Amino acid sequence: MASGSGSGSGFLFPRRPEEILGVGVEWVCPGVTAGLDFGLTMVAELRDRTYAECCQLMDEYDPDPPLHSGSMKTAPPEVKAAMVQLLADFVKKFEALAAAAQG
Repeated sequence: MASGSGSGSGFLFPRRPEEILGVGVEWVCPGVTAGLDFGLTMVAELRDRTYAECCQLMDEYDPDPPLHSGSMKTAPPEVKAAMVQLLADFVKKFEALAAAAQG
């Protein structure tokens, strides 16, 4: 196996680079499968890419989601419209709370 990178460069092979954010010693990764991507990226950073890929293979981690509405970039227009309707009441309550907080 190749030696560890130790370069601190991060972002070795995330599935979606925007999911894994590394600045210095602080790294964040929101989401469920993004958390797995984060772990694999950290293993690659701390050990090496081949070792991380062996971990991925051992786990048989090969995501293929059944739906493709995980972001506004991929969600169909009808799903985006439904989401706006679902959140309409929440938005009204949030705006009222924000207005009340400002006095």
